[in-house]
Amino acid sequence: MTMIRRLLKSLVPFADIALSVVVYPAAIFLKAIRNFGMDRLPACRKALMSIGVFPIQDHYYEPLFDARKLRVPVSQERSLPGIEFNAAEQIELLEKFHFNEELAGIPGGGPEGEFHFNNDRFEAGDAE
Repeated sequence: MTMIRRLLKSLVPFADIALSVVVYPAAIFLKAIRNFGMDRLPACRKALMSIGVFPIQDHYYEPLFDARKLRVPVSQERSLPGIEFNAAEQIELLEKFHFNEELAGIPGGGPEGEFHFNNDRFEAGDAE
């Protein structure tokens, strides 16, 4: 098994080059879809969501994926004057919350315009 793994690892650079030939046209196509608007292309959006991929752009309103533009690496501790996180107090406050029954009463799905957890606007993290 170790020999097979070494062989596969040695093929990765060649696979990378071969796949890049397909990735460039796909990236241009995905950027065009995104620029046109995912709301205008519901079939494309549904296909991408079913696969679990979504094109993001290098833009202020999008998640950061290109760390080269950062002045300070995210891993480096930074001084944030004026912000007092009070982690111990936050945890103490969270321990006082008892909303399990209330949250269990929120439907998992429902019609558009009504709040439910599995909606396509505010998904996990936002709805909770």
